[in-house]
Amino acid sequence: MRSLRELAQEAVAIQNACNACGLAGGLQRALSDLYGHAREQGHGTKWVNEHHITRLWVDKLASLAGLSTDLCSDSYHWCLDLIDERKVANE
Repeated sequence: MRSLRELAQEAVAIQNACNACGLAGGLQRALSDLYGHAREQGHGTKWVNEHHITRLWVDKLASLAGLSTDLCSDSYHWCLDLIDERKVANE
């Protein structure tokens, strides 16, 4: 299972992606890892669904579908902070 920091790095990196099919496969892998962290921390589906990492993946997919609302800048900055180790990994 990848660390939350690694998942945040990936979520930031995919913001330049252009292939929805490839993103869908990556999202599945990322969510699987997030569920592992959720279980370890006693969280459930809601935690995974609303996690900043999930939001970045979903926002990118929405953008590729022409539905971007640009509501995820807080999630983007949360991931950048985690990458820079300014965030606590279990948030």
